[in-house]
Amino acid sequence: EQDWANGTTRKSVPEQKDAILNGALFPYAKNIKLYKCPTGYPDEVRTYSVVDSMNCDNHDGGRMLKKRMQIKRAVERFVFVDDKVTVRRGGWSVDYKQERWQDPPPVQHGDGANFSFADGHSKYWKWKDQRTYTTDSGGGIVSLGNEDLRRVQRAAWGKLGYIPQ
Repeated sequence: EQDWANGTTRKSVPEQKDAILNGALFPYAKNIKLYKCPTGYPDEVRTYSVVDSMNCDNHDGGRMLKKRMQIKRAVERFVFVDDKVTVRRGGWSVDYKQERWQDPPPVQHGDGANFSFADGHSKYWKWKDQRTYTTDSGGGIVSLGNEDLRRVQRAAWGKLGYIPQ
């Protein structure tokens, strides 16, 4: 299957633009400015990622959805995240089976993040747990009892794949 943005993590701006132009989403969203937050850096062509559960990657055993009709409670499920992509592929991951950020928590615009949901609305979530917005920039971070993490996991996967402690 073709990647939605064709792996836009290439180094040069022309290569990033070419990847979007040849991606699966471009025939439906033909303005290249739609792929980037207005506050992004000049060398960033894309700052948004698709959440892995929405037909991007099934790394942790959660159910990956490929068709809109498979999405239950679309108002609660996000599809895109503004994660200031610079080095990742087209997807953004959060673990399904454990209390762990797979990719770093998205922290933009005042210790929070913007998400767009499967029903078409978008929302800014202000982070409540200080660990979410002060964490190391790397991924794979365990964050037990983190309310923000659990909220994001539910929005990404539709439910938690573990029993919270």
